[in-house]
Parts: sequence; structure tokens; C-alpha cells
Amino acid sequence: MFSEHFLFYRKIGKNLEKHLGKQGTTLNIGCGQDRYRKFIHGKVINLDIKQTKAADIIADANQLKFKPNSFDNVISIFSFYYLKNPFSMSRDISKILKKDGKFILVLPFLYPIHDIPEDRYRFTSFGIKTVLEKYFNIESIKPIGSIFSMPSVLQYSLVKGIQSLFPKNRPLKLIISTITYPLFLIFKFSQILSLFDIFDRSGRFPIAYFVVAIKK
Repeated sequence: MFSEHFLFYRKIGKNLEKHLGKQGTTLNIGCGQDRYRKFIHGKVINLDIKQTKAADIIADANQLKFKPNSFDNVISIFSFYYLKNPFSMSRDISKILKKDGKFILVLPFLYPIHDIPEDRYRFTSFGIKTVLEKYFNIESIKPIGSIFSMPSVLQYSLVKGIQSLFPKNRPLKLIISTITYPLFLIFKFSQILSLFDIFDRSGRFPIAYFVVAIKK
């Protein structure tokens, strides 16, 4: 959804570009199709548990097998909440980072359960600090989206939810997709409401978080 929500996609990309240097090596954990690659400078090593066109290494991120001090940056864009033990992963990621290396996370919060049963966690900003604070200094935790973004998230979830009711029946799924297409157009339009996120200073309704942490 976040790549289809053009305002979220752009905000995440610009933050990556801002916080990652133009040199150094970045490990991208759970790269998927690596949609944010154009915002990342320097060398990137993509890791995913599944074979994708973007993946350089096929491996389980729950068991990172890299030498200590291997990377200048580690990023996890919508993947850290899939890991079985975030606390041990925080330790393992700190080990493979160089001194003062950056760990950048993008995590969902107000977003429906998906990829069952791998979708395991939702962290508040306070939970994120608890997971990372032993091995990292938190530079920033910024919300992405707010109460104004929720209509577009719910609209998108409704469309995808209806379409997923008949995953094995291709003809029926095609019919459902056609019927729900107007709802998808409404989702596209409702994204405009996200422009008003700047007026919500409460921080109580984040759709996701953008986190920058520095290895201690």
C-alpha cells in the first residue's frame, strides 16, 4: 500500500535520501522488489527470504550471518515487524554495523494485519525505543501519516480486502476487481487528504514510523 500511496512513498524516499550518506555500504533487510532503491546512494546489498529480482542474498533475516562491522547502514523498510525476536535482532544488527553506523526502520502502526501469519508486531514510538535503546541511540522517530491519512488507508484496505475474498477463483476475482475499481479510484483521490497531515501535531494517529538509530 505504501508504494501505491504516492505521498507516503515520496516522504519515505526523501527521508532515506536525507539520512543515508552518498558513500558506504547499506544492507537492505527484506528488500522485496526494492522500490526505494533510487533514493539510496552508495553500494546496496539486498537481502530477502524469497527470491526476487532485486535480491542479492536469499537468507532468513532472523539469522544474519555477516561479519561484525560489515556495514555503514542497515535499513528495514516494512520488514522488521515480521522478525521473530525484535530484541535479539536489534543486538544482531548492531553487531554487523560499523561504529556510529545507522539503522533505519520504517514500521507500520495503524495498518491492517497482512501476510498472515508472518505479520507479528505493531510498535508505538515508546515500544520502538524499548526495542532499540540497549544497542542504539535514537536520533529520531517521525510519524508518517496522521488522522487525515486514515481514510485513504481504510479505503485501500477495503478494496484489497474484498478482492482477497476469492483468491483461488480467477474469473470471480476478475469480476470483483472490476466492481471495486471505482473504490480504488476513490482511494487515489482520498490520498489528497494526507496533505493536511502537517496540521496534526498530536502524534497519536501515525500510519507508520520512520526511525533513525545510531549504533552505540
